[in-house]
Amino acid sequence: MAPKCHRFVRWRLLCERRFDRRRRRSSVMTLLCLTLALIVALGGPAYADTSAPVGTGGLMISQALPSGWDDPFLYTISCTGPANTFQTTIAGTASQIQSGIPAGSTCGVTSLPLHLKPSKWLKPTFSPKLPITIVAGTNVTVNVTQTPSPGFITIKEIAPSGSTALFEFTISCANPIFTVVRSVVGSGTVGSGRLPPTSTCAITQKTPSGLSAPVFNPPGPFGFHDDRSLKVAATNTLLPTGSLRIRKVLVGILGANDTFGFIVTCTNPSNTFSLGITGTGTATQSGIPVGSICKVKEDLAPGSPFVSSISPDSVVIGSGTTEVVTVTNTAKRSARTSKKAATPTVVLSKQLARTGVNVRTLFPLGFGLVVLGALMVLCSLRRPKPVLVGAIDSTSRKKRPPTVSDRRVSIYLLGRRPRDRGGP
Repeated sequence: MAPKCHRFVRWRLLCERRFDRRRRRSSVMTLLCLTLALIVALGGPAYADTSAPVGTGGLMISQALPSGWDDPFLYTISCTGPANTFQTTIAGTASQIQSGIPAGSTCGVTSLPLHLKPSKWLKPTFSPKLPITIVAGTNVTVNVTQTPSPGFITIKEIAPSGSTALFEFTISCANPIFTVVRSVVGSGTVGSGRLPPTSTCAITQKTPSGLSAPVFNPPGPFGFHDDRSLKVAATNTLLPTGSLRIRKVLVGILGANDTFGFIVTCTNPSNTFSLGITGTGTATQSGIPVGSICKVKEDLAPGSPFVSSISPDSVVIGSGTTEVVTVTNTAKRSARTSKKAATPTVVLSKQLARTGVNVRTLFPLGFGLVVLGALMVLCSLRRPKPVLVGAIDSTSRKKRPPTVSDRRVSIYLLGRRPRDRGGP
């Protein structure tokens, strides 16, 4: 019979056996942990840490503005997968890189002008189209073109009170070359229409007669960098005026009832006037601006029998004065006659009184009388008309009707042979 163990001994043995089992299990767990750590250290995919950071890439924004423009723009890059937002500023034509964007992110780009209102710019164009995907280790590029909105000029004409003159404005622009012509009657406003925003423009005016050159406010030239819509005022005032009188002189008897035309051409400012004079006389042109330099030209038709001389050649118009220009017409016939009259002539000490007889009138009258006499002679040579001669009664002294015998006698006297008509 086996000896019985003391309770304490049995408890001790039981504990030793349980401890041995736990120690063996711990060794197995330790071995498993070491194996797992070795797999992870060797890069095994089975138990990779998903919280470790992934690769990143970048986005380069390349901005293009008109030449010479350096306006700044704020760009916002909004990405998803994962969600991120980045901002960067670009001024003028330049490029900027935003790095550190997680690879695989899908990003969009927006822009905002910092110098002017957004209304001063057209909608920007992006190339390639957005959104764009970020690639690890690479900078993807987005090209942005910023275009300013068109320029506009409003011209306000300030004319003298009651003026109905036509004011013509020419807007000449460069970069690019561009020309616009606009007009307004009297005081009023006119617009230029759409102008290239990169242009630099100047304004000129075709000033009506009697008015001063315009005063522009602001004076120009005009650009559209800071403001696309400009307002310009043009003010014209009345000039002091004077007059020009043309005095017509005729030498000779020709042209007394003819109408002669004259053209007055003035500069400083430029003006043209037309006048007419019948025979010898004067014509006056008023309202010519003071300081104008004017010349007179006679409008003679081709083949005119006159030679024209003008004195003085030009005049300067004074304030409230009338300048006189004399135009003398000499007949070409009288000039030729004066050359032939160089032979000596006899001059009587006492001139004879004129009888009033004109040789040019007597010649056709005498010729007509000669023709009339010739016609009368021709008529007298014609044969007389046959006349029956009747007998006259001696007692009554009365003429009786002619008989057949009388008719035959009359015919015989006229030299004609009577015909036999079968009568007695």
